[in-house]
Amino acid sequence: MCYWDLAEEVANHRYRCIRIDDLESAALTLLRAANLIATVWRGREKLHYLNPLPIHQIYDRWINKFERHQVRALDELKKRLEEKKRG
Repeated sequence: MCYWDLAEEVANHRYRCIRIDDLESAALTLLRAANLIATVWRGREKLHYLNPLPIHQIYDRWINKFERHQVRALDELKKRLEEKKRG
């Protein structure tokens, strides 16, 4: 079932389901409250942009310290392969 089939199914059974627009609005509200997106109005258009600072802070705190060793090993492997390819 593709997205449009699902959306049509939801539209046909509104009494049983939350509307897609409501889900999208709730998701954007949650992202905005977490300061993960910035919203800009341009006339009638409402544009949403990712806020890179909190995403970077999450990366530094939770991911970076676990993958530092793996990234360093991949970088060394890349350098060795490039050197081997050159000569």
